[in-house]
Amino acid sequence: VPLRRGDITRDVDLIEEVARLYGYDNIPATPIRGVTTPGSRTRSQRIRMEISRYLNAAGLHEAILYSFTHPDRIAEYRGLYPHVTPIKLSMPMGTERNVLRTSLIPHLIDTAVYNRNRNIDDVAVFEIGAVFLTEEEYLRKQPEEKFLVSALWTGNQLADHWSGKSRKVDFFDLKGVLEGLFAHLALPHVAFRAHAVEGLHPGRAAELYIGEQRIGVIGQLHPDLERRNGLD
Repeated sequence: VPLRRGDITRDVDLIEEVARLYGYDNIPATPIRGVTTPGSRTRSQRIRMEISRYLNAAGLHEAILYSFTHPDRIAEYRGLYPHVTPIKLSMPMGTERNVLRTSLIPHLIDTAVYNRNRNIDDVAVFEIGAVFLTEEEYLRKQPEEKFLVSALWTGNQLADHWSGKSRKVDFFDLKGVLEGLFAHLALPHVAFRAHAVEGLHPGRAAELYIGEQRIGVIGQLHPDLERRNGLD
């Protein structure tokens, strides 16, 4: 091997050189042999895809956001799991993202703020992602990783048009989207029960139940939370 060819160090490198000089076209093709397994999605993946497709068709845009956040963002909106302990990262990317999230809503709020700061007031976004739940200060077992779907809608439901004036989005717009999603997924009857929820407007919030199992919450952000984030 010439000294200038430092890339030839193994027998396979030499074989490749012989094949190149002999001519790849002169080497007969060999059919690939082996057992093949057709790929498929899991049930959970299929459900997530159906949810994503439906919400896209309903006019919401999907966001893919960080799983890491700041403890202050968790304290600002605790969501479905107010009593869990944020899990600290051993090697965080920075101080702004040093714990695992327990709710998807804070980063959706950040998305709305980002757009508002660029004069885009009509924002309809959702995310399907994991939150990480534990009540242990120091982990002795694997935390629970739970997939949630969360959405945030602000601004006008429709833009000005010759057929009618614009209208601000409200509680019932998102409620209608959710009811359509539940019907699309063939879920049993989902009940909306008025209830005060931490982080949401006291008189404009509800919990969602299938039977006696709570599956989510819906409502307007609490005025204090809106004010702190510059969302009127």
